[in-house]
Amino acid sequence: MKPKVRIEATRGYPHLVTLGVGRNIRWAIDVTNSLVAADDRRAHAFHAPGAISADGRLTDTGRRVIIEALARNAPTSKSTMCMVWAPDDCTYFMPDGTTMDGRTPPEGEPIYPEEYEAVAAAVRDVRYIVLPDDCDVPYVCIRRIDADHVEVASGARMILGHFDELPYEGPGSELRRHLDASGSLVLPDTFRGTRPTGVGGDATMLGPVQPDGGTVMIVPPWPQKVFEACETIAGRRLPAEMLQAAWRAVDPPEKGMMLVGALEAA
Repeated sequence: MKPKVRIEATRGYPHLVTLGVGRNIRWAIDVTNSLVAADDRRAHAFHAPGAISADGRLTDTGRRVIIEALARNAPTSKSTMCMVWAPDDCTYFMPDGTTMDGRTPPEGEPIYPEEYEAVAAAVRDVRYIVLPDDCDVPYVCIRRIDADHVEVASGARMILGHFDELPYEGPGSELRRHLDASGSLVLPDTFRGTRPTGVGGDATMLGPVQPDGGTVMIVPPWPQKVFEACETIAGRRLPAEMLQAAWRAVDPPEKGMMLVGALEAA
Protein backbone atom coordinates (compact mmCIF):
# COMPACT_ATOMS: atom_id res chain seq x y z
CA MET A 1 0.00 0.00 0.00
CA LYS A 2 1.40 3.40 -0.98
CA PRO A 3 1.98 5.56 2.12
CA LYS A 4 -0.08 8.72 2.45
CA VAL A 5 1.80 11.92 1.82
CA ARG A 6 0.84 15.00 3.79
CA ILE A 7 2.09 18.36 4.93
CA GLU A 8 2.16 18.13 8.69
CA ALA A 9 0.14 20.70 10.60
CA THR A 10 3.16 21.98 12.52
CA ARG A 11 5.17 22.77 9.37
CA GLY A 12 6.06 26.45 9.10
CA TYR A 13 4.80 27.03 5.54
CA PRO A 14 2.17 27.36 4.38
CA HIS A 15 0.19 28.71 7.32
CA LEU A 16 -2.89 30.89 7.68
CA VAL A 17 -3.09 34.26 9.47
CA THR A 18 -6.43 35.74 10.46
CA LEU A 19 -7.09 39.33 11.44
CA GLY A 20 -7.93 39.37 15.15
CA VAL A 21 -8.79 41.93 17.83
CA GLY A 22 -5.50 43.28 19.14
CA ARG A 23 -3.38 40.62 17.48
CA ASN A 24 -3.29 38.46 14.39
CA ILE A 25 -3.69 34.70 14.89
CA ARG A 26 -1.46 32.20 13.11
CA TRP A 27 -3.11 28.87 12.24
CA ALA A 28 -1.32 25.71 11.18
CA ILE A 29 -2.99 23.83 8.34
CA ASP A 30 -3.23 20.21 7.17
CA VAL A 31 -2.76 19.43 3.47
CA THR A 32 -3.11 15.91 2.06
CA ASN A 33 -3.59 14.16 -1.27
CA SER A 34 -6.61 12.26 0.08
CA LEU A 35 -9.06 12.62 2.93
CA VAL A 36 -7.45 11.56 6.21
CA ALA A 37 -8.27 12.27 9.83
CA ALA A 38 -6.95 15.69 10.77
CA ASP A 39 -6.34 17.06 14.23
CA ASP A 40 -9.90 17.84 15.36
CA ARG A 41 -8.78 21.16 16.85
CA ARG A 42 -7.78 22.48 13.45
CA ALA A 43 -10.45 24.03 11.28
CA HIS A 44 -8.13 24.40 8.27
CA ALA A 45 -7.61 21.12 6.43
CA PHE A 46 -7.37 20.72 2.64
CA HIS A 47 -7.14 17.64 0.45
CA ALA A 48 -7.08 16.87 -3.28
CA PRO A 49 -5.27 14.40 -5.55
CA GLY A 50 -1.86 15.84 -6.36
CA ALA A 51 -2.05 18.59 -3.75
CA ILE A 52 1.45 17.82 -2.53
CA SER A 53 4.43 16.10 -4.08
CA ALA A 54 6.08 12.88 -2.93
CA ASP A 55 8.62 14.88 -0.90
CA GLY A 56 5.88 16.81 0.92
CA ARG A 57 5.97 20.07 -1.02
CA LEU A 58 2.84 21.99 -1.92
CA THR A 59 2.11 21.78 -5.66
CA ASP A 60 0.39 24.27 -7.94
CA THR A 61 -2.69 22.06 -7.66
CA GLY A 62 -2.57 22.24 -3.87
CA ARG A 63 -2.18 26.00 -3.93
CA ARG A 64 -5.17 26.37 -6.26
CA VAL A 65 -7.32 24.09 -4.07
CA ILE A 66 -6.50 26.13 -0.95
CA ILE A 67 -7.20 29.45 -2.67
CA GLU A 68 -10.52 28.23 -4.08
CA ALA A 69 -11.65 26.81 -0.72
CA LEU A 70 -10.78 29.93 1.29
CA ALA A 71 -12.27 32.29 -1.30
CA ARG A 72 -15.48 30.21 -1.32
CA ASN A 73 -15.77 30.24 2.49
CA ALA A 74 -14.76 33.87 3.07
CA PRO A 75 -18.23 35.41 2.43
CA THR A 76 -19.78 33.01 4.96
CA SER A 77 -17.14 33.38 7.67
CA LYS A 78 -16.81 37.16 7.13
CA SER A 79 -13.15 36.71 8.08
CA THR A 80 -10.16 38.62 6.76
CA MET A 81 -7.46 36.02 6.15
CA CYS A 82 -4.02 35.69 4.61
CA MET A 83 -2.45 32.43 3.44
CA VAL A 84 1.31 32.69 3.86
CA TRP A 85 3.04 30.47 1.33
CA ALA A 86 6.60 31.58 2.04
CA PRO A 87 8.42 34.44 3.81
CA ASP A 88 7.92 36.63 0.72
CA ASP A 89 4.73 35.24 -0.78
CA CYS A 90 1.14 35.40 0.47
CA THR A 91 -2.49 35.72 -0.66
CA TYR A 92 -5.04 37.92 1.15
CA PHE A 93 -8.72 36.91 1.24
CA MET A 94 -11.31 39.64 1.65
CA PRO A 95 -14.68 39.03 3.36
CA ASP A 96 -16.40 39.22 -0.05
CA GLY A 97 -14.27 36.36 -1.42
CA THR A 98 -11.91 38.44 -3.56
CA THR A 99 -8.17 37.85 -3.28
CA MET A 100 -4.99 39.91 -3.54
CA ASP A 101 -1.41 38.67 -3.67
CA GLY A 102 1.26 40.14 -1.41
CA ARG A 103 4.99 39.99 -0.80
CA THR A 104 5.13 41.06 2.86
CA PRO A 105 3.01 38.63 4.89
CA PRO A 106 1.44 39.70 8.20
CA GLU A 107 2.83 38.17 11.36
CA GLY A 108 0.57 36.10 13.54
CA GLU A 109 0.68 34.74 17.07
CA PRO A 110 0.50 30.92 17.32
CA ILE A 111 -2.64 29.53 18.92
CA TYR A 112 -1.46 25.97 19.73
CA PRO A 113 1.11 25.29 22.49
CA GLU A 114 3.23 22.97 20.33
CA GLU A 115 3.89 25.92 18.01
CA TYR A 116 4.84 28.51 20.65
CA GLU A 117 8.58 27.96 20.63
CA ALA A 118 8.77 27.66 16.84
CA VAL A 119 7.45 31.21 16.34
CA ALA A 120 9.42 34.12 17.78
CA ALA A 121 7.32 36.77 19.50
CA ALA A 122 6.71 39.73 17.18
CA VAL A 123 8.03 42.48 19.45
CA ARG A 124 7.96 45.99 17.98
CA ASP A 125 10.41 48.71 18.92
CA VAL A 126 8.29 51.04 21.06
CA ARG A 127 8.47 53.14 24.22
CA TYR A 128 5.52 53.31 26.57
CA ILE A 129 4.18 55.21 29.55
CA VAL A 130 2.33 53.60 32.44
CA LEU A 131 -1.02 55.33 32.92
CA PRO A 132 -2.91 55.96 36.19
CA ASP A 133 -5.43 53.31 37.23
CA ASP A 134 -8.45 55.44 36.30
CA CYS A 135 -7.47 55.72 32.61
CA ASP A 136 -9.22 53.87 29.80
CA VAL A 137 -6.13 51.71 29.11
CA PRO A 138 -3.08 50.73 31.18
CA TYR A 139 -0.40 51.92 28.76
CA VAL A 140 0.23 54.30 25.89
CA CYS A 141 2.83 53.18 23.34
CA ILE A 142 4.85 55.73 21.35
CA ARG A 143 6.85 55.03 18.23
CA ARG A 144 8.45 57.49 15.84
CA ILE A 145 7.76 56.20 12.35
CA ASP A 146 9.78 58.73 10.37
CA ALA A 147 10.71 62.42 10.34
CA ASP A 148 7.09 63.51 9.91
CA HIS A 149 4.98 60.91 11.75
CA VAL A 150 4.59 59.50 15.26
CA GLU A 151 2.42 56.52 16.18
CA VAL A 152 0.62 56.81 19.52
CA ALA A 153 -1.35 53.70 20.49
CA SER A 154 -3.11 51.99 23.36
CA GLY A 155 -0.99 49.22 24.82
CA ALA A 156 -1.02 46.06 26.91
CA ARG A 157 1.42 43.35 27.91
CA MET A 158 1.54 40.90 25.02
CA ILE A 159 0.53 37.27 25.56
CA LEU A 160 3.40 34.84 24.95
CA GLY A 161 1.37 31.71 25.64
CA HIS A 162 -1.35 29.99 27.64
CA PHE A 163 -0.18 27.21 29.97
CA ASP A 164 -3.42 26.24 31.73
CA GLU A 165 -4.41 23.26 29.54
CA LEU A 166 -1.17 21.67 28.37
CA PRO A 167 -1.28 18.02 27.29
CA TYR A 168 0.54 15.45 29.44
CA GLU A 169 2.03 13.72 26.40
CA GLY A 170 2.56 14.37 22.73
CA PRO A 171 3.03 17.75 21.01
CA GLY A 172 3.00 20.62 23.48
CA SER A 173 3.64 18.46 26.56
CA GLU A 174 7.28 19.59 26.65
CA LEU A 175 6.05 23.01 27.81
CA ARG A 176 5.07 21.48 31.14
CA ARG A 177 8.67 22.07 32.19
CA HIS A 178 7.58 25.66 32.87
CA LEU A 179 5.07 24.52 35.52
CA ASP A 180 5.92 23.66 39.12
CA ALA A 181 4.48 20.75 41.09
CA SER A 182 1.31 22.69 41.87
CA GLY A 183 0.75 23.57 38.21
CA SER A 184 1.74 27.22 38.65
CA LEU A 185 3.66 28.91 35.87
CA VAL A 186 7.35 29.57 36.55
CA LEU A 187 8.78 32.26 34.28
CA PRO A 188 11.91 31.36 32.31
CA ASP A 189 14.60 33.93 31.53
CA THR A 190 13.50 34.01 27.90
CA PHE A 191 10.62 32.55 25.92
CA ARG A 192 9.98 32.88 22.20
CA GLY A 193 12.99 35.18 21.90
CA THR A 194 11.95 37.76 24.51
CA ARG A 195 11.87 38.19 28.29
CA PRO A 196 8.61 37.28 30.05
CA THR A 197 7.34 40.04 32.32
CA GLY A 198 4.60 38.44 34.39
CA VAL A 199 1.78 35.94 34.76
CA GLY A 200 -1.85 36.67 33.97
CA GLY A 201 -4.92 34.75 35.03
CA ASP A 202 -5.12 31.03 34.23
CA ALA A 203 -1.34 30.61 33.82
CA THR A 204 -0.92 33.04 30.95
CA MET A 205 2.68 34.10 30.27
CA LEU A 206 2.92 37.82 29.58
CA GLY A 207 5.63 39.62 27.64
CA PRO A 208 6.64 43.24 27.01
CA VAL A 209 4.17 46.08 26.56
CA GLN A 210 3.06 46.37 22.94
CA PRO A 211 0.37 48.19 20.95
CA ASP A 212 -2.83 46.21 21.55
CA GLY A 213 -4.64 46.97 18.30
CA GLY A 214 -7.28 49.08 20.05
CA THR A 215 -6.68 52.76 19.33
CA VAL A 216 -3.93 53.98 17.01
CA MET A 217 -3.28 57.63 16.16
CA ILE A 218 -0.74 58.94 13.67
CA VAL A 219 0.30 62.51 14.50
CA PRO A 220 3.04 64.93 13.46
CA PRO A 221 6.08 65.10 15.77
CA TRP A 222 5.00 68.24 17.60
CA PRO A 223 4.74 68.19 21.41
CA GLN A 224 1.13 69.36 21.62
CA LYS A 225 -0.02 66.80 19.03
CA VAL A 226 1.68 63.97 20.89
CA PHE A 227 0.23 65.20 24.21
CA GLU A 228 -3.29 65.39 22.74
CA ALA A 229 -3.02 61.87 21.33
CA CYS A 230 -1.81 60.46 24.67
CA GLU A 231 -4.68 62.10 26.55
CA THR A 232 -7.24 60.99 23.97
CA ILE A 233 -6.14 57.37 24.39
CA ALA A 234 -5.95 57.69 28.18
CA GLY A 235 -9.43 59.20 28.32
CA ARG A 236 -8.37 61.97 30.72
CA ARG A 237 -5.81 64.72 31.30
CA LEU A 238 -2.36 63.44 32.19
CA PRO A 239 0.27 64.82 34.56
CA ALA A 240 2.97 66.97 32.98
CA GLU A 241 5.72 64.49 33.83
CA MET A 242 3.94 61.72 31.89
CA LEU A 243 3.54 63.94 28.85
CA GLN A 244 7.20 64.93 29.08
CA ALA A 245 8.15 61.23 29.16
CA ALA A 246 6.06 60.63 26.05
CA TRP A 247 7.79 63.49 24.26
CA ARG A 248 11.26 62.16 25.21
CA ALA A 249 10.30 58.92 23.45
CA VAL A 250 9.71 60.96 20.29
CA ASP A 251 12.64 63.35 20.60
CA PRO A 252 15.37 61.82 22.81
CA PRO A 253 17.52 64.28 24.74
CA GLU A 254 20.71 62.92 23.17
CA LYS A 255 21.35 63.12 19.44
CA GLY A 256 21.70 59.74 17.81
CA MET A 257 20.18 57.95 20.82
CA MET A 258 18.86 54.55 19.78
CA LEU A 259 15.46 53.41 21.13
CA VAL A 260 15.47 49.63 20.83
CA GLY A 261 12.92 47.22 22.25
CA ALA A 262 9.91 47.78 24.44
CA LEU A 263 11.17 50.31 27.00
CA GLU A 264 9.36 52.36 29.58
CA ALA A 265 9.69 56.06 28.85
CA ALA A 266 11.12 57.91 31.84
